Amino acid sequence: MGEQSSLKSISEGLSQLYQAVRQIHSFLNRPEVKEKVRLFFERLRDLPEDTKRFLRDLAYRGWFFTDEMTLNEISVFYNLTTAQNSVDEAQIDIYMEALVEKYKERIKKSLYTRYPARKNVLESAFNAHDRGEYNLSIPVFLAQADGIGTELLRGISPFSRKTSSPGTLATAAEINNLSALVDTTLIEPLGLPMAMTAKSTSSERLGHPHLYNRHEVLHGISLDYGNNRNSLKAISLLGHLATVVHDVVEEYSSTSSPSISNP
Repeated sequence: MGEQSSLKSISEGLSQLYQAVRQIHSFLNRPEVKEKVRLFFERLRDLPEDTKRFLRDLAYRGWFFTDEMTLNEISVFYNLTTAQNSVDEAQIDIYMEALVEKYKERIKKSLYTRYPARKNVLESAFNAHDRGEYNLSIPVFLAQADGIGTELLRGISPFSRKTSSPGTLATAAEINNLSALVDTTLIEPLGLPMAMTAKSTSSERLGHPHLYNRHEVLHGISLDYGNNRNSLKAISLLGHLATVVHDVVEEYSSTSSPSISNP
C-alpha cells in the first residue's frame, strides 16, 4: 500500500513537472518573448567591448572595481556616458563614491589579509581617511598601491611611465604577458595612459586639470588634492590591486607552474 502511494506521488510529481515544462516552452515560443531573448543574447555578445570601454573610462578618472562589486552595481554604467569630459561625469563620481564607501571595510580586510606586513601603515591611512584628514591618507594610499602593484607585476609599478617598446607602457606589456594564460580584461586599464599617471606636462594631464595625479601628490606639486573623493579613488585602486589584480596574478602563477603528478 505504501509502495503504491509512493508511486502515485512520483507520477503526480512528474505530471506537474511535465505541465510546467510545457508552459515554459509555450511562453518561450511567443514571438514577443523570442525577440526579447534574441536581443538579450545579442546584448550579451556585446558586453565584453562595453565592459572594456567603461572600465577604461573609469580608470582614466581614477576609479577601479573590486571583485566583490556585483554585476547589478556595475551595470549602471551601460546607461551612462563614461567617455572623458562626459555630461554624466558628476553622476559617475557620486555613484562610485557610494560604491567604494559600501565596500571599504571589505577592501581593508582583503588588504590586511593578503598584505599583513603593510597593515600598520594602511591602518594609519584608513584612520586618517575616517577622520577626514585626506592630505595624509591619499599619499600613503598611493605609496602602498605603488608597492603592492610592483609586487604583483614583477617589479613594474602600476604608475610607471616607462615603455618596453615604442608606444607600449611597461605595465601594459606585463599585463599582455599574463593574458597569454588568463583573462586580463578587468586589469587592462592599468596599462593604459591615465590622468592619475600622466606626466604633468602631457596633453592628457593638461586637458584634465581637475583629476588628481599621483606624481603631483607625492612630489609636493599639488596642494589641493585632499578631499574625500580622491581618497576614495585611492582606496578603490588599492581594492582593485588586492582583489582583482591579485587573483589574476595568482591564477597565472598556478596555471604556468607545472603540476606535480604522483608517481
